[in-house]
Amino acid sequence: MITITLTDDFIPATALLKLSGICATGGEAAHLIASGLVMVDGHTISEKRKKIRPGSIVTFADGGPEEQIMVVKDGEKSDLDA
Repeated sequence: MITITLTDDFIPATALLKLSGICATGGEAAHLIASGLVMVDGHTISEKRKKIRPGSIVTFADGGPEEQIMVVKDGEKSDLDA
């Protein structure tokens, strides 16, 4: 699982996919989302600019190994730190 720490209240889905290294460009991220390969907290998303907030788990599945991204707020502990 990849952990991304935010200093803001949210990050757009395309920016999160780029920041995590899942994809290299915003266009590639938008294509993955439009293809139905990205889920937030178990729900497939279709909005490229979907606001991803701390506490969310983003899952990317393209038929290969599933990648998960946990989003946490700077200065807060994740459930995995407990």
